[in-house]
This record gives sequence, structure tokens and C-alpha cells, in this order.
Amino acid sequence: MELISVEGTLNFSNNEFGFQEVIDDLPNAKNVYIVTYNVSKNEDTLLNAIRNLNGIPVTIITNIPGRFMRYTSPTARTNAFRNISNYLDRLDTENYNCDLKSYFNFRNHSKIIMTDNVCYIGSGNFSDESFNNYESGIIIRNVETINKIKTQFIETIIKESILFSTSYYSIFKEIALDVIKRCQQELEKLEQGLFTSMEVGYCKDEIVLDRYTAFLPDDIFDNFYSMYEECNGMCYEIQEMFNDEINMEKLAKILRLIETQVEKMHSILEDLANFDFQNYQMRNAQESYYYSTGDPDDLQIAIEFGQTKAQERLEQIIEEYYDQKGFIERWVLRVPKLFELLIDELETLSDDMRCEIVYQNQDVINNTGL
Repeated sequence: MELISVEGTLNFSNNEFGFQEVIDDLPNAKNVYIVTYNVSKNEDTLLNAIRNLNGIPVTIITNIPGRFMRYTSPTARTNAFRNISNYLDRLDTENYNCDLKSYFNFRNHSKIIMTDNVCYIGSGNFSDESFNNYESGIIIRNVETINKIKTQFIETIIKESILFSTSYYSIFKEIALDVIKRCQQELEKLEQGLFTSMEVGYCKDEIVLDRYTAFLPDDIFDNFYSMYEECNGMCYEIQEMFNDEINMEKLAKILRLIETQVEKMHSILEDLANFDFQNYQMRNAQESYYYSTGDPDDLQIAIEFGQTKAQERLEQIIEEYYDQKGFIERWVLRVPKLFELLIDELETLSDDMRCEIVYQNQDVINNTGL
């Protein structure tokens, strides 16, 4: 895994929390991530601090000390069941006003706690039992570094962890955010395929349609339709789940706009998306070579002829798009905005969806058979 060069403050603590600065920043947080080996069995300063963060997404990833892959005695099994039950109760999303998402990772021994603004990585668990220990850690305040820790470490641990509980709101928002991320990736491919930089004056460049090598991946519109269908399925599930409790009219309108935009762009760029330069070149080369005299140079001449015809056809297709350049540029900006509107609308419905909790993998987490 890639190493991150960090600048921070080295912190030694005893009879205090080394991560107190993170706790103090919780009211300012837009997201909170907690990775720890354990949580307190009884009272817990940290859990109490996040409990009343109204609507703020909080992700906890923890191990369960005393849970083993195998149990050699009834006593060990009973003790493990007690520990597991305590963790499931303490991390039950219904006991929190924040938007809590809980994971278990039975190989985790790392300790990271962070908001968007400050991160603490240290030796101690984020539990009251570690309060009196001598602990050491580093406090990081650089936002760029904090984002790298999230994407390179936190997200990796999440992929290897078992989801216990979350809200339907978190599930649907995660789907929508993933769609936005994929949408941006597809739009970057579209822009890279269509446009190029051309010098139009002294030290002045302009982004123009690439008339010589423009291309589109043949699956790009399938990918856009897939994103639309994913969001459509998400909204259908919301409607089925909440019946008349939630007004879906605005969501439905946004989805129709997305579908219309994708269909319009598909119809405009269909010729280019379907154009296979190599196949077109080969067909023309074969046709030219069919009339060859058998001279050894005829094959090379046929290949060059095929390439010329393919280039001419590509330029002809691109020529038809010059009047559409402005629309294409606006479309590249408009489509992700529409997906972002879905997120904004989900936010207005979030209170209803946060009340619905999803519990998963309880049989996997509780492996005692009790």
C-alpha cells in the first residue's frame, strides 16, 4: 500500500485522550471516520460524543476482542457471545442521532479517528479504558493528507470489513455518490476522445473538436444508461419502501431529464461511437487489393488506400459535429449536475430514510451459535 508523507504534531498522552482535538472538532465535521480495535464496554466518551451529531455521517470500523474463529470450551463460547452482543447493542444505529454506519473487521488493529479537518493516528484504542494509559500518536491537520488517508486507508479497510448496520439513506446516498464518480470518469473519457488543444495565436490555445483522431469508447453510452438505470432502480425502491410517505415527483422529474439528455447525446454522437476506424480501413484495403495486379507493392498500396478512406470518413463524421460543439460542452457540464440534483433531493428526504435501519451479517458476526 502506498505510503503517505505527513506533517503533524506528535502527541503523548496520559490521563487524557490523545484524540481530544478530534472530539472537539466533531460539531464542525461533515464526515467522521473511526477505526479502532475496540470500544468501551460501559460508558464511552467517544460514542456519547458522536451520538448526538444530528444527521452527520459517522463510520465506525472495529474489532471484537474475545471473538475467535473457533471456541475450545463452552465458557469461551459464552464469553464471546457476551462480548459480541454487547458490541451489537452499543453500535445499534437506532441509538444514535448521527447517521451511523457500523462495520466489523476481525483482523483490524489500527487506530485512526478523523473528521474532514483533523486526524489522529496513535497507539491507543478510542475507548475510556485507554484513558489512563501512556499513549502516543500524531495529529494531522492538513486537509489534503486527511483525504489521502480516507481514500487510501479507510476505504481499503471498509472493503475488507463486514457491514453490520446502516440507514437506507446511507445506502441510497452511497449509490448516488458512486454514480456521480463514475459519471465524471466517463465524461473525462468522452472529452479526451473528442477534444484537443489547438494553437490559435501567439501563446494562445483553444480546445477544439479533434478532426483527425476523435473517437468514443463503444461502451460509453451503455455506461451512461447503466448509471441512469441504477438511479431509477434506487428511486423505485424508495417509492416501494415508503409508499405515500415520500413525494417522489421531483426525483422522477430529474430522472426523466437525465434519460432525455443521454438519449439526445447518444443520437448526436451515434455515428462516431459506432465508427470502427480499423474495420473501415480493412474493408477498403481488401476491396482495393481485390483489383491488384499481383505486384508485391500492391498490398502496401491497398493498406494506405484503406487508411486514407478511413481518415476521410472520420473527418467527415467530425465535420458534422462542428455546429454541435457548444451543445456537447454544455452537456458535459449538465449531466453531472443532474446527478448531483438527485443527491440534493435525497438530502430533503433524508430524515424519513434515516429512520429505516438495515441490519446485515449478524449470523456472520455472531459465530458462537448462541
